[in-house]
Amino acid sequence: MDKLRILLIQGGISGEHEVSINSGRQILEQMDTDKYELSVCTIQKDGLWKFGNMDKAYSLGEALVKIDGNFDLAFIALHGAFGEDGQIQSIFDTTKLPYTGSGRESSVLAINKEISSNLFANHGLTIPRFKLVNQTNDLAKELGFDWPLIIKPCHGGSSVDTLRANSLPEARGTIDRVLASGDGVIIQELIVGREFTCGILDDDNGKPVALPPTEIIPKHGVFFDYESKYVAGASEEITPPNLPEEQIKEIQALALRAHLILGCSGMSRSDFILRDGIFYILETNTIPGMTVTSLLPQAAKVAGISFSQMLDLIINSALRSAK
Repeated sequence: MDKLRILLIQGGISGEHEVSINSGRQILEQMDTDKYELSVCTIQKDGLWKFGNMDKAYSLGEALVKIDGNFDLAFIALHGAFGEDGQIQSIFDTTKLPYTGSGRESSVLAINKEISSNLFANHGLTIPRFKLVNQTNDLAKELGFDWPLIIKPCHGGSSVDTLRANSLPEARGTIDRVLASGDGVIIQELIVGREFTCGILDDDNGKPVALPPTEIIPKHGVFFDYESKYVAGASEEITPPNLPEEQIKEIQALALRAHLILGCSGMSRSDFILRDGIFYILETNTIPGMTVTSLLPQAAKVAGISFSQMLDLIINSALRSAK
């Protein structure tokens, strides 16, 4: 049987470029070469596309010409803008190239923290109170919560430009930087409690199944920030967590509901904080990290799914979605 020709797409134009490169490296190392013929394309920070070790970098249009007809599937390992926001999904929908993960509509919903949070609340999930700020002169009228607060971009992930701030002057630099980038700012009530995450994978039959949840205990920061996520040893991660069985089932059910509310496909990972017996959902990631410290592959391993098998499930889900 001929091998499936897969194009791994990594890098990207977002602040999560390096995380994506690390995800791509792990995917490249772990993918079963007996089943797949894997090629790599790195999208540079300037938006140009480089294939393999070639020196030449191509524009989007030139890259699509090179891709056309030469691959059976794109494995999208991009995080943040252009990867998780529906843009590259729209492109591949147009070119009829199947791809891993959620489709355009789900990606658009999930990456927007204002829209996804309101959707979760409308479906009965508990969210932290928040307000969206789109311009600097909105700040005075928009701030309605007691400090400290969480400041984060409306779009994006990996806790890039996410800050726990004790006052407006402390938050100002992050707010101005995010607004200058063209994004909105989420100003969110601080929920102090235990942090958890729970991943979803489609099983062999295409049914989304919740993995064992993970408790995250940052060793240095005050929350699960960028360093805690991607520096080995910066956080303690316990899978499954020390929780009663009914609470483990509850967080799995909530992660599955979030996945279905957004219409996700193939995989997702939702983040929660537990306070006073209530799980607050923070966000859902449609393309979770695949680095050596990433939580989705760690949870899959605890569930008895190797990294290579996890990739098989993600790929098979994408092929089913394309039919």
